Amino acid sequence: GGSSGAGTVTNNILTVSGGTVYTIYGGSSGTGTAANNILTVSGGTVMGDIYGGYTGIGIVSSNTVILKNAPDISGSTLYGGYTSSFGTSSDNTLQVWTKGLSARNVRYFQNYEFILPDGTQNGDTVLNLSDSGGTDLSNTKVGVAIASGARVALQAGDRVHLITNANGVTSTGVTQTSMTGRQGISLQYDFGLESGSTWL
Repeated sequence: GGSSGAGTVTNNILTVSGGTVYTIYGGSSGTGTAANNILTVSGGTVMGDIYGGYTGIGIVSSNTVILKNAPDISGSTLYGGYTSSFGTSSDNTLQVWTKGLSARNVRYFQNYEFILPDGTQNGDTVLNLSDSGGTDLSNTKVGVAIASGARVALQAGDRVHLITNANGVTSTGVTQTSMTGRQGISLQYDFGLESGSTWL
């Protein structure tokens, strides 16, 4: 992605589709703004963490991390828009177009969008997390839809776990948001959100 010591880093698009990479950034700035960067991970192995946007003490907003297919991110923490306590993180999004993924944790995302793929069925898990400190999804917005053209075996009352962590998932203040207007999705299913102590 793009990087700068103190300047503004915006509108970068980075895709990782294979090979082995380490820590990756959609956009990073030491003290400036990182905004509107898009990082897609659709294959390969990520040995480090994943940042949609990063700034030390600046503004990090409207960055998107997109997960597709079956990348190995099992050791990664995913950050939407990371900044220190002196900065501001807002409107950063994790968008997941697959299922059966494992990672360490998710942080600094204000929005989550889950587009369930072909073959999704009752009991599936989209993203399983392993951080021993648990996962905090408090006060985030969550949208759920089906990928356009996907064949799914879901009936009324079925459940798909969007995020799980055996060490705990905090979902206080989570609200469901509409996916209307997104490209590549179908709204033929009406989803509701439920949560437990280790899942959403």
